[in-house]
Amino acid sequence: MEVVKVTDQTFNTEVMKSDKTVVVDFWAEWCGPCSVIGPVLEEVAKELGDKAVIAKLNIDENLSIY
Repeated sequence: MEVVKVTDQTFNTEVMKSDKTVVVDFWAEWCGPCSVIGPVLEEVAKELGDKAVIAKLNIDENLSIY
């Protein structure tokens, strides 16, 4: 499974109402550590498959959730 990109509009459905364990990466383009962890989370998502959801939320574009 791939990383799921979530927004203010999809956060409730994709994260809060998910029947699986969800890990959310709150990230921003300017964040150095975010750039490092991103590829790692993509690998984890592939390894976990349907067992869990790895989601990313851009905090600069989605201010309501953050």
